[in-house]
Order: sequence, then structure tokens, then C-alpha cells
Amino acid sequence: MQADAEAFGITIQSGSTGFEVWEENFEPVNLFLLCATQWRRAGMDGIPVGLDYIAVDAAARMAGIVITPRLFDDVRVMEMAALEAWSGERKHDG
Repeated sequence: MQADAEAFGITIQSGSTGFEVWEENFEPVNLFLLCATQWRRAGMDGIPVGLDYIAVDAAARMAGIVITPRLFDDVRVMEMAALEAWSGERKHDG
């Protein structure tokens, strides 16, 4: 879990065993975390620009997850939030 969190720039506090996910959000969060290494990157510094949807589909199939339109929308919401968070970090870094 620590590696997944670090991939998204999330810091887990010492002693924390994880984070709470509401039952109705478990499947989208699970799929999003499965795709932690499936980001398309651009530029010399490899800035993440979005998830590779072909790889997301492959990861879902390998995990036995059926991607419904709602699940895809939920993952895209998390994708946009991650991109926004990374964008804010770059603005603060310089």
C-alpha cells in the first residue's frame, strides 16, 4: 500500500494502516490503484498527462473487473484529481 500511495504522491502518516474507502467507492479506488504505473507522460521531465486507457482496460481484465460506464467515469474523476494535485505541486516547487 505504501508504494501505491507514493506513486500518487500521498504520504501515509507513521503508524497509519491505510485509509478508509467507502464501500461504494471500493471498486473504482481499487482499479485506480491497480493502474498506478499506467500513466502517459510528456515532455523531458515526464509530466503525467493522463492514464493510458488501453492499459487500464488490460489491468481491469487481468483483475477480473468489468469496466462499466460508471466505473470508467469514477476512475476518470480520480485521474483528473491526481493531475490537478500534481499540477499544484509543480506550481509550488518552482
